Amino acid sequence: MNIAEESRLQEPSLNKMPLFHTTDAYRWWDIVLSSKIEKTYCRKLKKEVAFLFYGVPAYKLDGEDNLDKELEPNTGNKSNNFLPVCFICDGLDERLIHRVFPFDSGAFIDNKFKGLVDYRMQLKDFELHKSWQSIADFVEYFYNNKIRYCEAKIADVDTGEASSSFWLTYHPRTVWYYLNIVKNRVLIKGLDCRSETIEVSIDSELNLTTDIQACILPDIFLDNNIEQKLYDLSIRYIPYTVSRDRTPSEPDYHTAVLSLAKNYIIDKQR
Repeated sequence: MNIAEESRLQEPSLNKMPLFHTTDAYRWWDIVLSSKIEKTYCRKLKKEVAFLFYGVPAYKLDGEDNLDKELEPNTGNKSNNFLPVCFICDGLDERLIHRVFPFDSGAFIDNKFKGLVDYRMQLKDFELHKSWQSIADFVEYFYNNKIRYCEAKIADVDTGEASSSFWLTYHPRTVWYYLNIVKNRVLIKGLDCRSETIEVSIDSELNLTTDIQACILPDIFLDNNIEQKLYDLSIRYIPYTVSRDRTPSEPDYHTAVLSLAKNYIIDKQR
């Protein structure tokens, strides 16, 4: 990334980045056929919601680690079922936002941050206001700019600084524990970039025609029928390369999705 590209993500006039909803190939075609991303019941939040991540498609599918273990019947090739597919939502009305957290809420509820957060801290202590401005303030305070947020490069935050407007949202100890999560998550087995990416749950289904602008998907899925279906939905497709005979030495496809998502954000500002 050159200086000009980075500067585009630092301009204050760029109010927000897109939201990303990641699913697997098995579910992807059902979503396309129904033309919507439906809400599902979340037992942890006790409500039907749709989950998205802000600026980074951070949700790594549970089955992705099994990509090289599951074989397609009668072929001996690796299964395509768990390949990641990512829908890009650019311009969501903030009135649809249900709750906003600076990390995967499920990980917190499942006590994945044990050792990084005091046991008396509650999920609501980390909750952000349901507005794009609150999210933008969070990114600026903890990361300085959008590109540092996308790359999970925490800023040099002065935890003793009381002048920042962000103290109106977060108690000082909440700031300290969030920093502790981001800086030390590598010490906890199983934590990934979901622990430092803003989660946005919405109280509505997403219509592919009106709410989704693009889709990152494996190139092996593309044929005339699928391209036509995405065209009819006004969805731009962004493919990543998958070899038909994958081996364990193949690259991490989640990393490919992350890279294409970042390029999408940069290209949007050209």
